[in-house]
Amino acid sequence: MLTLDAAAVREATPWSELIEAIAELLAGGTANVPQREMHDVGLPDGGTGSLLVMPAWLDAELLGVKAVTYFPSNAGTDLPTISAGYLLFDGRNGQLRATLFVDTLEGAVLAGDLAQPLASGVISSSDIAADLASLVTGSHSGRTSDAEITLFKSVGFALSDLAAARLVHRRIS
Repeated sequence: MLTLDAAAVREATPWSELIEAIAELLAGGTANVPQREMHDVGLPDGGTGSLLVMPAWLDAELLGVKAVTYFPSNAGTDLPTISAGYLLFDGRNGQLRATLFVDTLEGAVLAGDLAQPLASGVISSSDIAADLASLVTGSHSGRTSDAEITLFKSVGFALSDLAAARLVHRRIS
């Protein structure tokens, strides 16, 4: 089993190759990506933190799961408020292949989703033009002029995590 830190993961995922790997999984349509789960976690100070679990897999190839913790009581200390790790399993036999650690905000974005803006009426469902898979596969054209702005709202995209882990695994194995 491999254990990789954030520096090793960054080195094994050049930006252009990572974008191609994500596009390949989006266009392939064979990945299984259930909704992320979010659980409240009681903290020593009486507050509440969060545990997020984001699985994704390619049948008979790879299974991956990102776990993210959010501990707001760590603010102002030497500890990060957000920590994450990724486990990659062999899809043929279930054995653990790699553990990837990403303890930075860039590696584990913990952000609000679109539920609040939708509920408050800031945006409506008709304002959401397409999902990322539709843009990557070309079933939605995306912007039609330079004046339009495209916003991709990601809340921890499990398929991109799997694509990155798959790329790391291919490059290092």
